[in-house]
Amino acid sequence: MTAERPARPLLTVKCAIPPVRAGAVPRPRLVDALRAGSTRLTAVVAPAGWGKTSVLSAWAADPGEHVRVAWVSLDEDDDEPTRFWTYVLTALSGVGAIDATCLDALAAPGHTPGHMLFALSSGASRALMLGDSINCPLQIEKTACEALGDLDPALARETRERVMREVEGTDTLVGGPHFPGLQYGRVLAGEGRRYFT
Repeated sequence: MTAERPARPLLTVKCAIPPVRAGAVPRPRLVDALRAGSTRLTAVVAPAGWGKTSVLSAWAADPGEHVRVAWVSLDEDDDEPTRFWTYVLTALSGVGAIDATCLDALAAPGHTPGHMLFALSSGASRALMLGDSINCPLQIEKTACEALGDLDPALARETRERVMREVEGTDTLVGGPHFPGLQYGRVLAGEGRRYFT
């Protein structure tokens, strides 16, 4: 959580599918289009008051065979990344779409307010998505190298060093969106320095 917005408890009602409202205008063509969709994720975008919740509630009440529906209702205070992803993971876990322990959002302060790293786990395997906390493999080896976008360079450097100490010499794969070829590798230590392999 950011200093401006302290942590608040999660509201379970935000992950509950709202019932179809009495008197709602039926939209069978839109509901049928949602049922016919073969995507893993569907986003519905329309201005306020155009019936998004009504259509999605009607569809979610009977989405079709072998379809799981995870629901998250958001408001303007849910734009903080940790809070947002916690709601999403809670909803996905609630319908059995993911194991609640497979994805974890980790605070990575220093780059921007609310900056996160994401850890993906399966059994003993783990991968760490570094986001913008480490912009290139050089920063793995030399955590003191700063990025121009770091709002708090000292805190960003501390975060990089903490994360590298945690993964150094383990089987955890690390990678970032700015790494050449979106590569993932391991962090090894030797001869007084770190190596990205």
